[in-house]
Amino acid sequence: MTFIRRESKDEENDLGFQAFTRFHDCVDAVVRAGWTQESDTRRLTQQLWAGAHGLVVVLLLRPGYDWGNLDLLIAGHVAMLMRGLQKPFARDRSVV
Repeated sequence: MTFIRRESKDEENDLGFQAFTRFHDCVDAVVRAGWTQESDTRRLTQQLWAGAHGLVVVLLLRPGYDWGNLDLLIAGHVAMLMRGLQKPFARDRSVV
């Protein structure tokens, strides 16, 4: 996977870093609202980021595999990650 780089020397202009920072801000808002079981925003952001990117890597590595409906697979994967971090009361409010 030649397009993956370990580090960028200029993080502020790195699109991946910018996306991660914006995603972190979203996760932080959810944590601050009290909807998560955990309070460590940084770790939650990293876990969700890794979970989503794990699916991306699998899809890239096995393009010929019959994954079925990709939209449903991706939506289900993200929903699973979100349900795993929600407090029980948040689940009852149908947040995700």
